[in-house]
Amino acid sequence: MRINLLLVIFFLSFSFRAIAQPPNDNSCGAVTIPVENLGCEPTVTYSYTAATWSSGSGNTWCENFQNLDVWYKFTIPSTGIARVSITATDGNAYTAEMYTSNTCNSLAIFNSFSNGYPCLYTNIPSESSRDFTGLTPGGEVYMRVYRRFSNTAAFANGAIKICVSNTNTLADEPCNAGFFTVDAQDPMGQDCTPVTFYSWTGATLTPAVPNPSCIAPMPGANVRDVWFKIRVPASGRIRINHTYNGTCMAAYTAASCSGPFTEIGCTFFGLNYLNLTPNSIIYIRMMRYTGTGPALSDGSAKICVAESNSVPVANNSTKVGIGIDTPFAKLDVVGTGIFRDKLTVLDDIETRGDLIVAGNILSKYGNTKLPNNTSVGGQLTLDSLSFTNRLGNHISLYGGLGSTPQYGLGIQSGLFQVYSDGTASSIAFGYGHSNNFTERARTINSGEVSFQLAGRLQIRTGSQSAGLWLNNAANSANSAFIGLSGDNQVGFFGNTGALWGLTMNTTTGNIGIGLNGAAAQVPLQFNNALGLTKISLYRGTYGDVGIGAYPGELRLQNDIPNGKVSLGVIETTGAFTELAKAERNGAFAFSIFGSLWVNGTTYASDARFKQNVAPIGNALEKVLRLNGVEYEMKSSFTDKFHFTPGRQMGLLAQDVEKIIPEAVNEKEGYKGVDYAKLVPLLIESIKEQQKQIEELKRQIQQLQNR
Repeated sequence: MRINLLLVIFFLSFSFRAIAQPPNDNSCGAVTIPVENLGCEPTVTYSYTAATWSSGSGNTWCENFQNLDVWYKFTIPSTGIARVSITATDGNAYTAEMYTSNTCNSLAIFNSFSNGYPCLYTNIPSESSRDFTGLTPGGEVYMRVYRRFSNTAAFANGAIKICVSNTNTLADEPCNAGFFTVDAQDPMGQDCTPVTFYSWTGATLTPAVPNPSCIAPMPGANVRDVWFKIRVPASGRIRINHTYNGTCMAAYTAASCSGPFTEIGCTFFGLNYLNLTPNSIIYIRMMRYTGTGPALSDGSAKICVAESNSVPVANNSTKVGIGIDTPFAKLDVVGTGIFRDKLTVLDDIETRGDLIVAGNILSKYGNTKLPNNTSVGGQLTLDSLSFTNRLGNHISLYGGLGSTPQYGLGIQSGLFQVYSDGTASSIAFGYGHSNNFTERARTINSGEVSFQLAGRLQIRTGSQSAGLWLNNAANSANSAFIGLSGDNQVGFFGNTGALWGLTMNTTTGNIGIGLNGAAAQVPLQFNNALGLTKISLYRGTYGDVGIGAYPGELRLQNDIPNGKVSLGVIETTGAFTELAKAERNGAFAFSIFGSLWVNGTTYASDARFKQNVAPIGNALEKVLRLNGVEYEMKSSFTDKFHFTPGRQMGLLAQDVEKIIPEAVNEKEGYKGVDYAKLVPLLIESIKEQQKQIEELKRQIQQLQNR
């Protein structure tokens, strides 16, 4: 029983160890790599055990296998540029591949053209470190790491060193200092030329290290310093130059970044060392000391570091010097040289100063190429011009080179770029020359308008009809199209369902709404759908104020409870005169302000409509109590009710109401008489009077017969 229990415990423990993957086994558990200043050396080891393939991210991109991988990530610096370096710790070959991300489970491999080739390899020195560009500052980069050509359990464990650096930012303290890349020695000189700016922000004085000797008298309140470090090459020779007014540079040796620091030089210009310890670290301190105030905390300077060239040894058997006893190369000329005939070389011609040619430059067997940063002071006439196959800026017309804002031309990620040097600078197209230029179009780099024409824009038909597509706000889809639906139909097309919702026939001018490109047959035509509001003048809470078409019915409609539909005239002043209105208001559905001329009027009087029918009593008596009058309408009411002027005959509503209240109605506090309701009363009163006449005739006849 005890043996069985031990076996169970052993297998459970073995199973637990077998299935326990590293916490960064998938992208959402990625380990964060800190971003160091300037440059870095991969010294921190990141180990993993029992890695598995991240199936949710697909096969690895650099090898297209189901490799057993782990994940790391870093935050993109403000420059949008990051340098990633990797190295192996166990002699095995590792690969790291780079992904951009919106979220940890939505990854996209780097674009080789705009960001840089996304694969790093520890077993290929030239491919183990790379600057990645065109990244979104503040975003995240995910690194997928795995043993090369290994997708079986035997390769599930590993250890790799990784570092990430911000390539142009200097550190405020020596322990945050990054490594500055040391350029190879220049075969034609012992110096280097600083061309790249390196920036710092919020610098403070490092109080634990005394001010360097060359600015020792300066008050501490005026001093700000920043740091970087250099790995001494195998020759032990380095040259450091910088250019910036009000800045000095000091060099130190130190056992660690915490000190103690031993100054080995201080200068306002450059430093040159010929006997340093190979592979040792030199700390470089740059100091701002002029001026006062917070502005001293920020700055930039051009810096270069290169391995110093050795002073050549005289060797007259293999090298020839003209004007120099110790030539650098097989032919070394000091001073001005002149070739009075054609100069023919079988390899490259390299110049460090100006190239001035009075005749032609001919390339008999290849292309004529200008190296990076070639400057031409005057006019350059070329038959054709070809650049190397690299991304980035290629022609600077004004403003600088490299990452400096400029007017120029460049290529990036399959995109040909024409750019100006700032947000307020525009790009114009036209004819003439710079001193007499006629502008025809302009891209505007400020404000809401981005493109402006000094004339008309003509859009030609290609494989599809002529027109203009409009993107949605996220620029992820085409939302609408303005253009031709046919040769004589122009309109608006809604890509999400509206189709050709609005069109105009270019021949007749007829407008179609909802006809989906069909030609309108009348000046304004809607689609043949019933049961809909065709024109909405106001979209209210309960419906529309507008016009609708329903089966067998045209509606003028008002959504407002107890609202009205008015008919009238509007003056040029904007004043509206209401002549009639349909209004849901008590007994009246339609009101007319003025006289009504009609050929006839019919009232609903079918017996089937009525109940509680009874004869009219005392009709004659009621008629005798009515008083017909002559009158004129008061002019003070004419504007509102549009009364007819002059003498008229009628009844007073208040008198009628006392006798026949059912013939009197009230509207807006005023009383009116329904004269049609008096007709039955008159009929019955005539009948009563006729009976009296008949009775009197009978009595007279009786008297005559006596």
